Amino acid sequence: MATSPCRSKRMSELTLVVPGLLPVLADDFRGGGRLAHLLARGRRHPLLDRDPDRLLFRLCGVESGEAPPVAPVSLLGEGEDPGGAYWLRADPVRLEADQAQVFLLGNRHLELDSGESQRLAAELDAHLREEGCALRAPHPRRWYLRLPEAADLRTHPPAAVLGHAIHDFQPEGADRARWQRVATELQMLLHASPVSAGREARGLASPNSLWLWGGGTLPPSRPSRWDGIRGGGPLLHGLARLTGTPWAAAPGSAAEWLAQADTGRQLVVLDAVADAALYGDRPAWVQAVEALLQDWLEPIVAALSADGPSRLWLLPGTGQRVELTRRLLWRWWRRPRGLETWR
Repeated sequence: MATSPCRSKRMSELTLVVPGLLPVLADDFRGGGRLAHLLARGRRHPLLDRDPDRLLFRLCGVESGEAPPVAPVSLLGEGEDPGGAYWLRADPVRLEADQAQVFLLGNRHLELDSGESQRLAAELDAHLREEGCALRAPHPRRWYLRLPEAADLRTHPPAAVLGHAIHDFQPEGADRARWQRVATELQMLLHASPVSAGREARGLASPNSLWLWGGGTLPPSRPSRWDGIRGGGPLLHGLARLTGTPWAAAPGSAAEWLAQADTGRQLVVLDAVADAALYGDRPAWVQAVEALLQDWLEPIVAALSADGPSRLWLLPGTGQRVELTRRLLWRWWRRPRGLETWR
């Protein structure tokens, strides 16, 4: 029987990336059985990359080396032109010390508004220009530092350091001493800033350091592997621009995506779970996962046996891929495994 044009349009392949979905933060949340049942029908494939940034570079076919140049690609995704300069992410963060060590608390809880972010960045930029650098702050949690030349600096993404003592995660390389000095000077400026004083008077914590990471120059453009990319943050948007792939924000639900999706290979990144997982916020994570099951995962799997994508690749944040097709969904005898097996 001939396939109708309408049905052919729905026969797309979807790769769905959900950073932070697994390993789970709560083994007893209500959606655990539903999620385990869904995963049981799929076929596991070998590990890809556990690092979420390298994974996105790999999925988009952009060369990243050992340390992906997150800063210039993200800046491109912010709508700015990184040109041929060397950029570092210079995110405002909070460090806290106990009697023996200093820990990275990140910046999720700081809730800087855009005005505070811009004023702080302007104060630091005036100092950094003496180093031949320039600081941009397109988002209160994401700042970018342009260097006058490439730096020999090996850094760590804050996601790998969050909640840990920073002693073993300091930058390395020939330019380490210079940037340790600069970082110390910036800490003093942040401490003395009128913006910090105003926040302290209101009982609010302020950033007291910049976390430098993700340095590099913009990679060359590459032919796209995808017919469309949806969702994700500025890094994915930048990779879409770099590969000439149509990009749009993630739809609010699978039903909305199915109504809009084109043919071919589609990449969707849903990051609503990622922040809660990264910061260990169990209530927020449970709420986000249950919403994800209801609005995305279960409807997409149901669409596999109806008129949706012909194949779903689910990447749940463990480095593994789960393949789901109409045929695999008929494996009713597959018993769900505990979600802890994904750790």
